[in-house]
Amino acid sequence: MKKWAQIVNGMAHWIFTSDAPEAKYPDGVPAFAPNIVLVEITNRNPMPQEGWIYDEANEVFSEPAPPPVTWFAIRAKRDFLLSKTDFSQLPDNQLTPAKVSEWEVYRQALRDLPQTFPDVETIIWPEEPEK
Repeated sequence: MKKWAQIVNGMAHWIFTSDAPEAKYPDGVPAFAPNIVLVEITNRNPMPQEGWIYDEANEVFSEPAPPPVTWFAIRAKRDFLLSKTDFSQLPDNQLTPAKVSEWEVYRQALRDLPQTFPDVETIIWPEEPEK
C-alpha cells in the first residue's frame, strides 16, 4: 500500500492511500485526470500533512509557517481569561479578602496587556492566582 499527496498550487491538498495493485497502473501512479499532480510520500520522514508546502524543484515538503500572532488573537485570549475570573468579583465568591485582591491584580494585569507590551511577540502572560 502506498501513500500519496495530491499537489495543488504547491501545497499538499489531499493525502490518501492506494492499495491498488502496481500492475494496474503502468507508471505506478494511481489514475487521475492528467492535470492532477500526485507525489508518493510512503516513506517520507517526517510524513507530509495536508497543507504542507511542496517544493517541486527539490521534491521536498515543509510545514507551513505558523500564522502571525495578532492583537485580535491576544485580545480574544485575554477576554477569555478575564471571563474565567468573573467569579472572583462576585459578593458570594467564598474567597478571603486577600484572595479577592490577588484576583483583582491579575485581572488588571490582563486588561493592561496592550499598554504594557507594545509588541505581540514580547507578551508575558500574568500568572493566575490559586483559588
